[in-house]
Amino acid sequence: MLSPQLLALREAWSNLEEPERTGFLKRLVYSRAFEVIITLSIVANTMCTTYQADFEIQHLGATPPVGVIMDGTFLAIFAMEMLLKLVVHRWYFFVNDEMHWNWFDFVLVVFSAMDFVFAEAAIVRISFARSLRIFKLGKVLRVFRTVRFLKELRVMVTSIIGSLVSLGWSIVMLGLILFVFALFFVQQMAVYLSSLGPSGVGTELFDDQSAYFRSVRTAMLTLSMCTTGGRDWEDIWRLIEPLGTGPALAFVFYIAFFTFAVLNILTGIFVESALSLAKPTEQEALKQSRLQAEEEGEELTMILEALDDDGDGLMSMSEFASAMTNDRIVHLLHRVGVDIKDAELFFTTVASLGNRQDAIEIPEFVAQVMRLRGQALSIDLHAVLLQLHALQDTLARKFDELRKEQMSIRSSLIANATPVGKGVLAIDTTEMIIRDRF
Repeated sequence: MLSPQLLALREAWSNLEEPERTGFLKRLVYSRAFEVIITLSIVANTMCTTYQADFEIQHLGATPPVGVIMDGTFLAIFAMEMLLKLVVHRWYFFVNDEMHWNWFDFVLVVFSAMDFVFAEAAIVRISFARSLRIFKLGKVLRVFRTVRFLKELRVMVTSIIGSLVSLGWSIVMLGLILFVFALFFVQQMAVYLSSLGPSGVGTELFDDQSAYFRSVRTAMLTLSMCTTGGRDWEDIWRLIEPLGTGPALAFVFYIAFFTFAVLNILTGIFVESALSLAKPTEQEALKQSRLQAEEEGEELTMILEALDDDGDGLMSMSEFASAMTNDRIVHLLHRVGVDIKDAELFFTTVASLGNRQDAIEIPEFVAQVMRLRGQALSIDLHAVLLQLHALQDTLARKFDELRKEQMSIRSSLIANATPVGKGVLAIDTTEMIIRDRF
């Protein structure tokens, strides 16, 4: 049970939202040119770090001639990038949607600066300075930031990271399977070797059997090598075959079970996990849907303009009926989710939405068609019901008003008419007024 303080903190964290940033620095930091410069700097930094490592191993005890200049230059570039983002986002830099990358950059820049300073100034012990050199690897790890700009690599990395949980449980399951079979073979091997001894088995065979099955842990490693390419399973078969038919069949079953069942099941689990993680984000899906709608609208506009006989930019009933005989138009409308059974009824519906009757402009016609694509949702039906209820209430109210007015007019006419013609005059006059109102 979480304490009230933790619950309040979690609620505050979930409701935390960075305000929209504007201004020159924001446009600069998130411009395409700035991202390209940083990406090229990351690649160049990786190449320079590779050159420095090759130089140091080939010239032990020496440093590259321009190593200090290169380290200082790249450190300045990455520090400038981080400072600009800090100025734009302020403290939201550490808690916004890109907080993981931001923390990664912050830690790398801080420790790279420490490594640069301590490497050039003899102010700390040499052992501590050498321990900081491990953070040079951090400069190379920055190359993983480029996956943000490459969708295919980003999907792969995301799938790998998201599959770590499945990988852990897969290792546990594999360990259990290997343990069960290894325990069985070690027990059988112990009985076999103790009953015959080296003289009855043969010295070479005895040594191999003892080496590969001397413990359950060793047997687990032996069985895993048989199915992962570390050892040909035929060699292990020669060690298990003398144990008898039962262990030999158990070994063959293990090979078949592991190869055709376990590995395929694990592959399916990882593929399913990768497919679920490869789905586009909400922002990407919205962008793709918008782009697809724009492309389909442009294509439909081009086709209708080509089918406009008089070239007036209007779509009439006859032109639309003629267009519906074109298979390309029918296929395109069906692809966008508009299935037309009655061309005349559909055109009348679209024209009424645009407050037109005989003809409608092609861009407006396309816009109305795109609005009608897809199936009606529950919210659409509820909206129609709401409009019907509103119309019903309006008609009922108007009918009550007319009824009251009719009664008032009738009373007035009867009061002013002659006694002989009161009934006929009142009825005829009331009917005339009502016809005029409608």
